[in-house]
Formats: sequence, C-alpha cells, structure tokens
Amino acid sequence: MSSPILTICISTYNAAHLLRVTLGALLPQVASLGDLVEVLVVDDVSTDDTQGVVETAKALGPVRHVRNEKNLGSSPNLVNGPVNHARGEFVWCWNQHCLLYPGALARVVEALQKQSHLDIFYANFRCAAYPADWPEEAVGGYEGPYRYLGHQNREDRAVQFWHELLEPFACMGTQSYAHIVKRHIWTSFWAHRDLHVSYKDAISTYPHTFMLAYTVLHKPSSYLGQPVITIYNGAQSWGALAPRSRVWMWGWTDLMDCFRKLGVPKCKVAASEKFGSSQIGPLVLAALQQNNAEVLRMLPRFLWRHGKQSGVVSSTWQAFLDSRCCGLARGIVGFQIWWKRTTQYLFYQCRPARWIRAHSCS
Repeated sequence: MSSPILTICISTYNAAHLLRVTLGALLPQVASLGDLVEVLVVDDVSTDDTQGVVETAKALGPVRHVRNEKNLGSSPNLVNGPVNHARGEFVWCWNQHCLLYPGALARVVEALQKQSHLDIFYANFRCAAYPADWPEEAVGGYEGPYRYLGHQNREDRAVQFWHELLEPFACMGTQSYAHIVKRHIWTSFWAHRDLHVSYKDAISTYPHTFMLAYTVLHKPSSYLGQPVITIYNGAQSWGALAPRSRVWMWGWTDLMDCFRKLGVPKCKVAASEKFGSSQIGPLVLAALQQNNAEVLRMLPRFLWRHGKQSGVVSSTWQAFLDSRCCGLARGIVGFQIWWKRTTQYLFYQCRPARWIRAHSCS
C-alpha cells in the first residue's frame, strides 16, 4: 500500500459507547477521500465491545484495529499508535470522544497537501460538555451545540513559531487532538525514550506537548482557524479525583517549568501557572472531604516544589478551612466568624461608632 498523507490515531479503553459515535462521524469522510487517510484505533486491552464496534463501523469506511498485548495506560498508549503503528506522513492523535465537523477532513487534507513542508499544524476545535451535549448519532460529521471555542480566531494563518499558538486560555497546547504532526517527529523523539507510567510528570502527562516543546517550539506552523472537531469536557480518561490531581499537581506544573526553561514568553507561563493554581483548591477540598489519602499524600511534594507559584498556598489553605475536616480547621473558621462579627459591631453598629461616623460625615 502507498502511504497515506494522514493517520488519525484514536486511543481508546473501555469506551465503546463513545467510539461508536466518533467513528460514525469520521469514517464516511475518510471513505470519500480514498487512500489519503487511514484511521487507526489503538485499543488498550478493552474489556467491553470495542472490537465489535470497530467491526460494525467498517461498513461506513476503512478503519484498522490494533489491540495491545497488555494494558499500557493512557499516556503510553497515546505514544504507541504514532510510533509503532501509524503509516501516514502526518499523525493526528484523537481521544475517544472527538467528533469531526462535516466536511472538515477534506479541509485538513488540503492544507496538509499544500503545506507539506511544515512539521506541525494546529487545528482549532469546539468544546462541549459530556454527557449533556453528547449525541446518540453523528454519522458523517457533527455540527450540534457546543459551549466555547478552543481559539476565538477563525482565520487560517501562517505562524512563524509554534509557541505563538500556546495560550493560557487554550491550556498551552496540551490537547493532542489540536496538533497534526509529521510522523518522523514522533518516531525520532521516542526512538530512545520509554514511557511506562501516566501522570507522574510533564512527559508522562502530556507526552505530545512535551515532545513538541523539545522539537518544534521555534519552528513555523500553520493555524487552521475554522474548527474541525468537537471535544467533550467530562469524558476524559483522567476525570477521577486521583488522576486529575496528578495531572494538575505534577504534570501541569512540570510542563510550565519546561516551557520556562525553553524560552516560552514569561507572561504566558505566569498566566498559565496562575490558571493551574486555581485548579488546586477544589482538588484539595474534594480530597479532604472524601478523605482521599492518595491525593493528600501528593500535596506535601507539590507544595515543596511549587508552593511559590502565585495563589498555590492561599488556595490550598482556603480549601483546608472550607473542608472543616478537623478541629483546627473548624476552630479557625469559628474564630474568623467571631472576629468578623465583633469588628462589625465595634466599628459599625455600636453607639460610639455610629456617633463618630455621623459627626465625621457632617
């Protein structure tokens, strides 16, 4: 077979109900483009009907199913597809909850053909909520409701350096589905690196973004402004409290350190660190309320390494107070309430305070 210009790698694990709709939106568009695009489902030893869903979906268009010999985990499986199984000149890594916009694949392929000298493309996307916005069917593409855009700018444009597209409001390029990358970038970067865990640091949480930071940070890119897919917040594989805490406490903070060392503008890194700090308080609060020992064990290491970042200590302290998890927290909150009421009375409500305010105003 001649090599296709694009391989779409879909990493999946026990999400046949999502994969069915995802393939339904994608495969008819793939079929219309002949041999230009291959679809690769990288199955991390699912125990549900993933294989049956893939076999049924072949009626809509070509798709290749690769099943791992053992469960690799989310991040290693993301790397596995592009490095070991993809055949396309470019690779586009999806999650199992990405729905292609009608007619979008032809636009993507046209851009790749016209600018094949580039190593990386950035594809804009729409964000919806799972399960509220998830459709039962999306055959041929999905253009239903969504909540917001990954990037507000819808104009295609050339970008001198890839890092110009890294924005705090768009999570600093941490979405694998936003990047279409030359396969040789994947194979060369991971040729002498092994990834066996998920969510321990930057490389094991965001292997795609870490790779791009060390390979194409200062290379030109092309921005595809018209959204091409819709993704669903809430359907991520790391949505449970413990992995979500590792993502924000370890992966995100380590990635910001990498960006800083590699020369990403300081204002972007600072804003991104502030955004990451805002996620810590709710996680700590949930861990204290649920007595989640795994998350609480992560906290000292995180504070030791990243406590100087803006807002980290204050958000963690406030979460401790809000949890009322022990006598100390309840005592401090009680004292704060008493102090607020006392000062309110002494300086605003008692007779001398009212007399002073009245005469100072006159």
